[in-house]
Parts: sequence; structure tokens; C-alpha cells
Amino acid sequence: MNKDNDYYWQELLHIFLSQKNKENMELFLTTLLTISEKTELIKRYRIIKELLENTKTQREMASDLQVSIANVTRGSNLLKIGNNSDLKKIFKIKR
Repeated sequence: MNKDNDYYWQELLHIFLSQKNKENMELFLTTLLTISEKTELIKRYRIIKELLENTKTQREMASDLQVSIANVTRGSNLLKIGNNSDLKKIFKIKR
């Protein structure tokens, strides 16, 4: 990420953390994201959540979420390099 993008990424994180209620956060995200972008974000969230839950095969996830197997594999590969115990807390996964 270049310097400008990093600065604005940090600014976005600050804005996310400073929201006091769901309505403000929804207003902010609805202003920033198109319907298509929101749909993609939801799919990405669900891929990561389901990978962390580890209850379905990657093919089942791709079929259920109507995404390519490559998208699910990409999510799986990202999880291999991260701290899954912290992510499970964030995603509220009990396992």
C-alpha cells in the first residue's frame, strides 16, 4: 500500500472505531459503498466466517454463496498466514 493509501486506510479505521451506533456506521458505509460493493463485502465476510467455522467444504461454500471456488481458496490462503484465534474472536466463532 502506498503512503497516501496507508494514511487514508488509517483514517477509515479511525472513523469506523469512532462510530457510536449502528445507524451512523450504516450511513457511513452506505455512503461509501455501492450495492454491488456491499454485496461483495458480505460475500467475503461470509467466506471467511464459514472457513473459520470449518463446517463445510470449500466447494459447498462456493455453491452456497454463489462465488467461484477461487474466491473461497483465496480466503483460505489468507487465513493460513494470519492469527486465526484472534479472527475467531472477532467473528465470534466458538471453536
